[in-house]
Amino acid sequence: LMRLCQYFAYVEIIDERESHIFGSTENGTSLWRAYNAVDGKWPNFQMRRIAAPADIYPVFRELFARQPALRKSA
Repeated sequence: LMRLCQYFAYVEIIDERESHIFGSTENGTSLWRAYNAVDGKWPNFQMRRIAAPADIYPVFRELFARQPALRKSA
């Protein structure tokens, strides 16, 4: 699937209390941990967390900022 995608972003919405419980980006829900394994392998994949309303704009701005063209893996 990742070879076919131009860009894939996974945004996980968590409660502010959960952000303290999880602590780091390596901890999280089972889906977060599964995607974490994909994150390092594909340059066209990004993942972020949103824990407070103030996080929404900065996260989406970063995810959808203009980026250099990525070369497709064959």
